[in-house]
Amino acid sequence: MTTAVEGALPRAGPRIVLRRLRADDLTAFQAYRHDPAVGRYQGWSAQSDDAANAFFEEMYRIKLLQRGAWTQLAIARREDDGLIGDIGIRVAEDDSEAEIGFTLGRTAQRQGLATEAVTETCALIFERTQARRILAITDARNVSAVRLIERIGMRRIATADAMFRGEPCIEYTYELPRPIAAPRPHVAAPLADWQARRAAARGRHAARYDATEARTYGSTPGLGWLTAAEQDAYLDDLRSHIALPPGTAVLDVGAGTGVLCGVLARLPGLELTALEPSSAMLDVLRSRPELSQVTTVQGFCDAPDDEALFPAARFDVIASRQVVNGLYDPLAAFRCWRRWLRPGGAVLVIDGLYGRDGWRGAWEEEIDALPLSACQTMATVPYLLEASGFHVRVVQRMATVNELATTRTPRYVVVATA
Repeated sequence: MTTAVEGALPRAGPRIVLRRLRADDLTAFQAYRHDPAVGRYQGWSAQSDDAANAFFEEMYRIKLLQRGAWTQLAIARREDDGLIGDIGIRVAEDDSEAEIGFTLGRTAQRQGLATEAVTETCALIFERTQARRILAITDARNVSAVRLIERIGMRRIATADAMFRGEPCIEYTYELPRPIAAPRPHVAAPLADWQARRAAARGRHAARYDATEARTYGSTPGLGWLTAAEQDAYLDDLRSHIALPPGTAVLDVGAGTGVLCGVLARLPGLELTALEPSSAMLDVLRSRPELSQVTTVQGFCDAPDDEALFPAARFDVIASRQVVNGLYDPLAAFRCWRRWLRPGGAVLVIDGLYGRDGWRGAWEEEIDALPLSACQTMATVPYLLEASGFHVRVVQRMATVNELATTRTPRYVVVATA
C-alpha cells in the first residue's frame, strides 16, 4: 500500500481514465448532470454553469483522498479524454474506510465503462489509503447501480428505510473489504481484479473492430463470409435439428458481419434481427444486398442491463454462431435469451471446440477473462443452458460442416427450448 497520493492521477484503465475535473469538461458535465434520467437517484442537484465552474475549481485544488471530504474525479474516455461521468470518494477522518458514489452519462452507459471506472477507483483507494473497506449506498430502485455494485464483488450489509427528495425509499449499503494480500506471487488475483478483467473484456471485443478491421473480418473466408457450398452445409445440419418455417422471428446474437444471417436468409419468410455490439461490423452487414431486410440492433446480451434491448417474448428462435466462447458472462446471456424467447421458443447455438492455441495475437489476453474461451467439451454449454431454465434437445457435432476443408476447428450445435 502506497500512502503518498502525488502522481496517482491520471489513472488509466483499458478504456477509461480517472483524472481531475477541468474547465473544458463543462459542456459534457452539464449535459449529463441536467439529464433527469441520470440524476433520478443521485444525491446531487443540477447547477448553473458558474456554480459548476466553481465546483471544478474546488475539486482541482482539493487534496486527492483528503480525509473527511468528498473528492470528485472525472471519468473520461481513454481514446479522446472526453468526459463521460464522475465519481466521488470520501475517506473517513480516521482513514479506516471510504465511501464512493458515481455518475455516468446516458450515452456511455451499458458498455462496462462504469464498472471499469468503479473498479479502478476502488483499487486507487486501497493502494493510497489505509481503508479497510469501501462503502457504497444506493436507492434500491436504482437497479443499474445495484447490479454494477454487486458485479464488482461488493456485498450488501444493510437495508434501511429512508427519505429521498420527499419520497420514502429503501437504501442498500454495500461493502467491499480490502483484498487480502496473496502470500505467494502465483496465487490468484483478488476478486475485484477478476471482476475488472471480465468487465474490460466485454468492451474490448467491439472496440477492436474499427471500419478497417470489420471489412477485413468480413472478407475472411470461413470467418466473415461463407461460400454457397459452406452455406449449404450449415443449412443441411440445421434442418436436421430445428424447424424454421416462414414467419419465424429469429434473433442472431453477435451477428458480426452477417454470416449466420446470410445462411438463414436463404430460408423463405424468416423475420431476421441482428444484434451486434460493434457498429463497424453492423455497417458491413448492412452493406450486403442479400441482408437488406434484416433488422439491425447495436448492443449485446451478457450484462443484466441488456435485457431492456427487446421486450419479453419477442422471438421464436435465438441463434448464435461462434459467440458463446466470447461471452464474458454466459449465464447473464442465457437469462436474457430466455426472457426474449416466446414460450416454447428455441435457442440454437453453433460453436467450436476451441483450445488455448485458437486465440492468437491480441486475442490471447481474453483467454482467462472469458469463461468459455477454451472449452474443449460439448458438455458445458448445455449444462449452463439447463441451469438457466432451458430444456436441452440436441447436443451434436455438425456432420456436414465438419466435413468441409475450411472447417479447422470442429463445430457443434446445441438446441434448447424455453
